[in-house]
This record gives sequence, C-alpha cells and structure tokens, in this order.
Amino acid sequence: MAMKYRIVDQKCEYQTCPLGIDAQPPQLSWIYEGENDLGLGAQIRVVASLSADLQGEALWDSGWKDSALTAMRYEGPALKSGQRVYWKAMTRLSGRDETLAEAVSWFEMGLLTSEDWHGQWIRGDLDCQAPVLMRRFSLERVPERARVYICGLGIFELWVNGVQVGDELLQPVLTAYSRQPLTHMLYPYDYQGAFRTPYRCFDVSGLLCKGENEFAVKLGNGWYHQVGRLVEGDLWYGEAPALLFEARMDETIICSDQNWQWRDSEGVFNNLFLGEQTDFTRGNFEEKPVQIAPAPDGALHAQICPADAVAGEYEVERALCARDRRVILDYAQNMSGWVAVKAEARRGDRLKLRFSEEIEPDGEFWKLQFESAGGEGQIQQDAFTFAGGGDEYVRPRFCWHGFRYAEIALIREGKAVQLTFEQGCLKAEGFSAKLTAEFVTANHPVTGAFSCDNEILNWFHKATVMSLRSNEHCGVPLDCPHRERLGYTGDGQVTAQAILMNMDAAAFMAKWMRDILDAQNRKSGHVPHTAPFYNGGGGPGGWGGAVVFVPDALYKQTGDLNLVREAWPHMLKWMEYLDNHSQDGIVVREEEGGWCLGDWCTPEEIRVEPELVNTALTMGMLRIMARFAGLLGYPEEKRRFERDYAQRRQAFRRAFSHPESASFGAGCQGSEALALWAGAVDEDEKPGVLKKILSDLKARGGRFDTGIFATPILLQVLSENGYIEQAFGLMTSTGYPSFDYMRQCGATTLFEHWHPDRGSHNHGMFGAADVWLYGYVAGIEQPADSAGWEKILFRPGAVQGLHSAQAELKTPLGRCAISWRRENGRLHVATQTPALARAEMVLPDGRRMQVASGAKEWAFELNEPPEAAR
Repeated sequence: MAMKYRIVDQKCEYQTCPLGIDAQPPQLSWIYEGENDLGLGAQIRVVASLSADLQGEALWDSGWKDSALTAMRYEGPALKSGQRVYWKAMTRLSGRDETLAEAVSWFEMGLLTSEDWHGQWIRGDLDCQAPVLMRRFSLERVPERARVYICGLGIFELWVNGVQVGDELLQPVLTAYSRQPLTHMLYPYDYQGAFRTPYRCFDVSGLLCKGENEFAVKLGNGWYHQVGRLVEGDLWYGEAPALLFEARMDETIICSDQNWQWRDSEGVFNNLFLGEQTDFTRGNFEEKPVQIAPAPDGALHAQICPADAVAGEYEVERALCARDRRVILDYAQNMSGWVAVKAEARRGDRLKLRFSEEIEPDGEFWKLQFESAGGEGQIQQDAFTFAGGGDEYVRPRFCWHGFRYAEIALIREGKAVQLTFEQGCLKAEGFSAKLTAEFVTANHPVTGAFSCDNEILNWFHKATVMSLRSNEHCGVPLDCPHRERLGYTGDGQVTAQAILMNMDAAAFMAKWMRDILDAQNRKSGHVPHTAPFYNGGGGPGGWGGAVVFVPDALYKQTGDLNLVREAWPHMLKWMEYLDNHSQDGIVVREEEGGWCLGDWCTPEEIRVEPELVNTALTMGMLRIMARFAGLLGYPEEKRRFERDYAQRRQAFRRAFSHPESASFGAGCQGSEALALWAGAVDEDEKPGVLKKILSDLKARGGRFDTGIFATPILLQVLSENGYIEQAFGLMTSTGYPSFDYMRQCGATTLFEHWHPDRGSHNHGMFGAADVWLYGYVAGIEQPADSAGWEKILFRPGAVQGLHSAQAELKTPLGRCAISWRRENGRLHVATQTPALARAEMVLPDGRRMQVASGAKEWAFELNEPPEAAR
C-alpha cells in the first residue's frame, strides 16, 4: 500500500506555533514525508492569511518554487504587532500533482516597537531578594483574547489568579541586558557591544474570569543582579530585580506602573551560584506601592528560543553517612538541576542541602568534595524552613545546581537531628521526606541517537549528550553547570555541531549566535571569550572565531542562509581584527592584558604553539568566508578571501613547516593535525606528516596528547586520510589519558581535563568528538557541499574493529537513520532516508551506490578494504 504523502513538524523560527515573535521576516519550515524512489526534486509553496480558514484574499502567496529544502522566508507585507498569521505549507514532487501534501499552522507576532509598550519598569525595595509584584483589576466579561507580554529581570514566575503560567523555568533567557560596572575585573575589558532585553508572550485567555482578577509576578536575582560570585569582576546588570509587563485583554490594557503593589515573599535569599534559602513560616507580608526602576539599556526583543524545563527525574541510588548526623544522597548521575523535596515536617524544621559532583572518605564517614565545582568559596546550597501541618513540596525557583551528590541536614530548634534513609525516604522523629533530583536543561528534545558494540564509545556518547544538556541553560551553551556557568565561545563553537546533531536546538543556537554578534566590539571587531560577555580567558581563533564557526554550523544544519547573512558584517569585522593582530601573516596577539590561548586542556603541558593554532583556525575561517561570499553573491569578496587564504597558507608554512622531519610546529599530534586540517600540507608531504602522527600515537600507547580543538580535528584528519582504525583506537584506548580513563574514574559526564584532579567533571567541550561517532562509526554524514542535509553520505562498516553500530538523527528534511552489522561474512545494512534528500552509500571496499528514500535493507558480501582504507 502506497504511503500517504503528508507534511509534519511545521515551524516558524524553528519553533512550533510560536507566540510573540519579532523576526522580520520569519523563517518557515516543515517536513515532507512520502515515497520518492525515483529521487524526484520538490516544489514548495506557502500561502499566508490572517484568517484561520485561509479563505478570502491571501496575505501572501509564494507561488510554486523549486527547492531542495522545505523552508522559506515569509515575503509578504510587513507584519504588525500582535498579528496572528495562519500559513499553509504545500509540497509536491516535481511534475507529480498526485503527491501534493499540505498542512496549516500559525505564528503570532509580539510587540514590535517601543511605542507598543505602555508600561514602566517597576520593582520592590532594593534589599528584597524575591519580591512579588501584584496588580488587581476587574473585568466586565471574560476576554476572547488575552496576552501577557513580560520581562522580569533577572528571573520571573508569572501567576494569574493563583495559577502559574507555562511550564518553562528560569526565564527569560540570559542576554547582555545592560551595561555592567566592569570594575575589579579579572581581565581588563572595555565593552563596546550591543545590548538586548528579552521578553516573553503568554496566552492567558483561559485563566481570566468575569469580575476580580489578579496578576502576580515573583522575581529573583538571576544574572541581572548576580552579586554573589564576583571572581570575574563586577558584572551585574541592575541593582535589583525589575519588571516590565503588559496585558492586552481585548480592549483592556493592564501595564506595569505605579498602580501595582509589591510584597516580600518566603524567599530569603537567591543566587545562581550559591543557591536559595526559603522560609515558609514567614507570612502576613505588608503590601506597598512599587518603585519605578531604571530601564535596562537593551532594546526589547522577543525571546526566540526555549527557556529551561524539567527533562527527567532521578531517584536516590544509595545513602551514605556523613558527620554531624547528616546524610549524603547519591543520584548516580552527574547533572544540572535541583533536588525537589516532598516532606511532612514540623513547623520550623529546616532542611539544609549542599551539592557537589564528588565525595571522599572522612574517617568512617563520607564528605562532599567541592574542588571540581568551584571550591569552598562557592558551595551550592539550599535551605527550606517548613510551615508544617501536612505535605509540602519545595524546590529552588531561581537557580540550578551542578551535582551528583546532595548532603542533607535537618535542623530543629538549632540542633541537627539524626537522619536515616528508609524505603526511599529520609526520616527522623516527626519528619519524612522524599528527595528527587530533577534534571533541568533547555526545553528542546534529544533527537539524535547512537550505539554500537563497543561500551567505551557507548559511554562516551551518553556522557557527551548528558554533558551538553547539563550545560544548556537560559539560552546559552555553558562551560559547566556549577563553577563558572558562562557561555564560553570556545566551548560553544567546538561543540556546536554536536549540539545540533543531538538536539532539536536550532532556535537555541541561533539565539546564542546573536549573543556573540551583540558581544562583538563595534570599534575593534574583537569577539570576547564569553557571550553574553562575562569576562573569562581564551584566545582569538578558538574562542572569538565562534563568530564564524557558529553561523557555519547553523547553516550546515538548517540550510538557512539568512542566518549567515545576518552574521556576515560581524564576520567581516572579525577577519579585519585578525589581520590587525597578525605579524607576517601569523596571528600573534589578542587584547592587551588578556590571554592569547591556542589549544586548551591537553593532558600534559601545552606543546603546540598558540600562534600555530590561531593561524590554522584563521585559515579555516577564511575558507568558510570564501564559501559564504559565494553563497551570498559577493564574487569580489570571495576572490579576496581566497587570496587571503593563500597568503596565510604561505605564512603558516614559512613559520611552522619543518621539511627535514616532515612535521609542523612542535611536532605533536595537535600541530600536525591542525596543519593537515587547515590545508597547509602539500600532497607530497601528507604521507610523511601522517606517518609522524602514527609514530607519536605508537609512542603514547595509542592515546591523545591533544586539547579541546585538536582532538576532533585529529580524529577527522586521520579518518579522511585512510587511518580510521587508528582514530578508532584513540577513541577506545584505555589508561591515562583516554575517555575510558574518565569512565573508569566513575564519570557519568565528561571531564574538563583529561585528569580528574584538574577542573570540573561536567564539561561538554570534549564532546565535539561525538560528531565523529555519527560520521565514521555509525556512518551518517553530511557531505561538504550540502547544507540542511539535502545530501547524505552513508558509510556502514567503515571501522573494521566493530561488528555493529546504529544511529539516527532528525534533519530539516526528516528522520535519517542507519543500522549495520557484520554476520557470517556479510555486511547487513538498513537505512532510513528522508523523502527529499539525496543519499549515497560508500561500502568498506570502496564501492559506491545511490540510496533511495524511505526504509531500505541490504546484505553485502564482505571484501577486504583497499590498502589505503585500512
């Protein structure tokens, strides 16, 4: 029976039916499903209307267009604030009307200009940690349409008539809200970037009633008033939490102004790094008039990406005794989030929780080890004082923690009470509590999967995904979920492709791309090491280069050239910056008084020269710039960047080539791999350079000597040049340094450093190597001349040391999957190819074949691979 043609997963700006966007024009996309064994191309069309039934005159009709991707930008009349637009996506195979499929979706515009906002920024007293701002009002009837547009800085919770609105947390997302003090800085910096303040829109139509109503907004400090951890300098944005609010209920508008009241709350203290203290015995708060607050410098923009949400729960795996009548709970998984408590307690009982990634013996007891998560100076801890009288559910509202272990103490009348752990609950006289670890991360799904018959690689993939997810918070890919929590451009750009392959994260990464663009110095072109800017060390190529590498990763994943067009002026300014910080074609410096790093977190002292790393990465950027210039229709710029690349290549060879030893720079794995990756090695030199790498691998027992940038590059160049087995050996090596060494140390997420005694134990940056698992182990890769996965390369059985592997991922054209196994001298392969993608398969013996769309299966006789492929 023929499959029915259909359209699914319609999105606007990479979100399903988004409410309150301000993209002009918005990007529309969808997935077309159906049979396409002939590999026909597609024609697509979009019709947009202001009416849900799409009857009458269309707001915009694109007409039929030939397209490799099922996506296009809206090109109709300019959209207005609050407008809801219904759009119908249509797709058919070229010349085949019977394959037509169509589906209707919608999006709604937010408030597009500053004139659309009628309210003022308001706040409670400066010394209140978690104020509740309230507005009571009366309605003569239930409104047909009611929207709330809100920005509560740093973090807000919105309540309408006692009901919390939405299931996302820790919102709005982090941006450069306003100018920071920039005093007492760890590294000197003069911020000359842009500012942006995000707001959210909610449909509250079903929560309002005729008669008396109430809006209530609870505020926390968030990043806006983060004054608890000042290691990097004075980097807060505002002096107290503040609110901007506008409710539009048919013709009635309620906005934030002096008609609002505020009161204190149970929240005694909250800080992103240090935790929260909540006292539920507090009450009878006096209501007071709000104060007018200064507005942040950033213009208001609709939040285009999801906030955080609870993505999973973990029960206690074991309970350990600690000193002073405390108990340590082990959740058997390093994660980000918090411990939620459901308790029956006496009034005034105080539960204290402290968090860490690691524990260590303490005589006959155990204690938390804080070193990997920032040390004793910034212990993550919560405290809840119970009201008593029945079941109470408590959790933090304005922070998250990075942890595996939670130490629990019960304080009653100033003294610790002995706790026991029985049948999944903590117990004491008059006290019983179930403590569940809630895993909190960005609210987008995991869409990729990988497994094989090697447990080290399976562990690595699982640990990578958990590490990446643990560090997706507030719209930013962070370095770690506890110590710094910063959007390091080095960590984020090196893992961008892994994030996009494993998660439906285009909206998340597009938001962060704009943070990078905002952070760029408008005068010099410098891109700082963190975005949004929060100080931190790094270097130009691996860190600032995110302004080129992140748009490239987004374009490769989505095929959306408009993201590149948006970033293009910033890329140009950055390339000019690199020119200005080069000497004889070699990148030799960055900002005065700052760092100029190359590779980072190598197992031993860094051997590869920072100048080599930064120049090689610059050469990689120049190749991207030339390609983008061609795609954007700038032929002169394309020729210029091609010339610049050739000149940089000559300079690189002059400075770092050692023909007598067939090596580059320090002659280590990283320097050789970077030279090959950057195209600096002549064809006749490649065998010698590769032999040098192999010799180094042998001397090191088949283990890495690379850091965060050279590790994925080393795997790539080895595999591309016929040494995939050696790359496989690196990934599956044992002993120090190796990923298996992390596993043997009990890790459930990736370490910051190869050695557990150095740095955090939940860093995602080494997870960049996960892309290699998809491309070379499982065998799903997007060719270099493809974007948006319009072309797919299947490579089953490429690793001779494996017997089976499987992977799947979600592409803009649909689900793509492969499964293969060796059995009885045959290679059994199954693939799933999106209807409109063009796929090719390369077998281990070098044979190539076209793969039709849909689900296909084969069994191939195994032949020995050619010598170059072994």
